[in-house]
Amino acid sequence: MTTTDSMGRYFFTPTQKTYHDFRDDWNPVETLKVLTGHVPEGSQLTILGVAIRTSSSLLLHVDLSQYATSEGLTTEETLSKLMFDNNGFLTYRAHDGSLVRHSVTANPWTLVPEDPTHAPAPLDIPKNMESLNTIFARAPPTILLQDIRRVAACLGSITACKLSSLTNTFEQVVEITFKHEQSMWLADGFQLGSVKLATAKSYTAIRDSMLEMDDSVAEDDRVLAACISAGTKYGSREMLQLIHDEESILKGEGEHQRDKHDKVREWQAEAQAPEAEDNVTDANDDNNQATPKMKPKKVALKSPTHDPSSKYLFISPKEYKPSPLALKYQEKLRGMTKMDTPPPGFRFIPEFITEEEERTLIRLAKDFQWERDVTTRRTVQFGFKYNYKTKTISKGTPWIPELEWLRVKLRDAKIFEGLAQQCIVNEITPPNGFGAHIDDDAFADTIAILGTQSAVNFIVHDEERKEYYEERSKRRSLMVMQQEARYRYYHSIPEGIDDVWNGHTTARGVRISYTIRMMIEQYAVDIKQ
Repeated sequence: MTTTDSMGRYFFTPTQKTYHDFRDDWNPVETLKVLTGHVPEGSQLTILGVAIRTSSSLLLHVDLSQYATSEGLTTEETLSKLMFDNNGFLTYRAHDGSLVRHSVTANPWTLVPEDPTHAPAPLDIPKNMESLNTIFARAPPTILLQDIRRVAACLGSITACKLSSLTNTFEQVVEITFKHEQSMWLADGFQLGSVKLATAKSYTAIRDSMLEMDDSVAEDDRVLAACISAGTKYGSREMLQLIHDEESILKGEGEHQRDKHDKVREWQAEAQAPEAEDNVTDANDDNNQATPKMKPKKVALKSPTHDPSSKYLFISPKEYKPSPLALKYQEKLRGMTKMDTPPPGFRFIPEFITEEEERTLIRLAKDFQWERDVTTRRTVQFGFKYNYKTKTISKGTPWIPELEWLRVKLRDAKIFEGLAQQCIVNEITPPNGFGAHIDDDAFADTIAILGTQSAVNFIVHDEERKEYYEERSKRRSLMVMQQEARYRYYHSIPEGIDDVWNGHTTARGVRISYTIRMMIEQYAVDIKQ
């Protein structure tokens, strides 16, 4: 077990029987003593961090590298077994809320007594937790995360699923983000079995307006059936199939039935225009994500955002194979010195726009007339148009009124002296990125890049390839490149399906970024004339 694999965050909560047996004695200090009081002989359980959830539930960051295993179990399964047998605690993985089982033959949690007298309290959803298309799923601790996710998938395509801080002693609360806001509307009051969905505010009226009732269905189930039927319009069938495929992969089933073609290459081919024959890249591209000299398949054109949830969760790392150019670029980076500080002229501004402004940009992007000038992504340009093949610039589509507020915001923040003149919107679907390049000299000193919808690691390296700097381009953040960072450093997003940042591996999603610039005055005058 490597050092990285041995470290993890786990959420520990008592079973209902354990909680009731010691109802008046719970406090965080005593809970920590209970959790650390039983360690296998010859083992060490190193606590790296503690977060209090409730008086009886804690989130622990632990190092299991010196924790002994038993009965053929893994270290985390051994930990879970001891916590259950000795302490009466359940162990959940904090990163996805899944239960750590300690039996390979049966589910031991079926032995956990339920409390039929317990009625879940109203869910207090803080206003600051409201985010784009996010709902909350409530379920007893005995329900597996995959089953909670499956219930939510009945209403449409899911882009994110994680354990919420609202989880308490009697129930787990899971944050689920849908691709479509209509799925969020359908989730208001939706319940299947022991899983109940809740929204930050009421959407009952708009939900009911979407439903087509079937009188042949029993009256008590009529709304439920109508919601599930409506969910098929927003990707529920495809989402449920993806969940089924994931489980088959994890169980090692159906390998002989699966297509032997590389799924990533098929995905890339679908994202390319059928008529494209040339491998178009950015200027000075060191890391083109498309397979070199490979003509795309003759397939029907599909939007790479037809299912933005098709990312790391649904592409097994065992299936993904980096392209030769991507491997070559990784080798180059390994030969460079990683910088602790950004190069002169590089600025990172987190939360440059608000969540509401980001939602506005994401909704706006759905109606863009996307172009296929580059094989690895879709683009839209405003103000002036950069031709990726000829490396020339011409007068382009005028800025649309809906983006005027962004130009004003950039001007007022002193990013540009006046209103920005040129913008390229890039939509990048994993595993694609864009190659290392320096922007054309026709553009002025300041380059601003605004990231939305998904975060990604951003690389800049010097012309001599001696050193590089890495920044996490987070949602709503702005990166500004001027002076040396603008003219002497190449910038890129390497190919990949995930990124490592601060020791954690994070799946990539579909990223929509806005690269915004001013023109060199003479270029702008010549082009307008």
